Amino acid sequence: MNIQSIQTDDIQFVSKFIKQEFKQSIAPDCDKEAQIAYMKFISSTMIQNRLKKGSEGFVAVIDNQPIGYLEFRNDHIGLLFVKNEFQQQGIARQLFQKMIELKPETTITANSSRFAENIYVRLGFTFAGEQTIRKGIPCRPMIFKS
Repeated sequence: MNIQSIQTDDIQFVSKFIKQEFKQSIAPDCDKEAQIAYMKFISSTMIQNRLKKGSEGFVAVIDNQPIGYLEFRNDHIGLLFVKNEFQQQGIARQLFQKMIELKPETTITANSSRFAENIYVRLGFTFAGEQTIRKGIPCRPMIFKS
């Protein structure tokens, strides 16, 4: 497995697997309007637009296929997804470590779905507030202090 900066050729594949994971894990907690908005947010066009505007992304790749993705802007993680069949193998940790290499003395934030709270805790994040509804999606603010 290789962790690298996302390339233009990866974006469509990343968007596709994130949509699959979203439908299985997060969408059941969201209303229909939020599901539609989030599907747009994770479209290849929107990912590409965010990257052009300053977001950064790392992709985990096996056999030239993206299987994990972390996207961040400044010190906030916007997306962290790993394909279902590759979960619980340390891929999220490796993606996060790549981000930490760029920002070693930084406080990092994320808004975690219920599904991902334990993942963020295992990465060293702590809860920074109660669960809220953000754009129709239940999430909980989390913080990592290096």
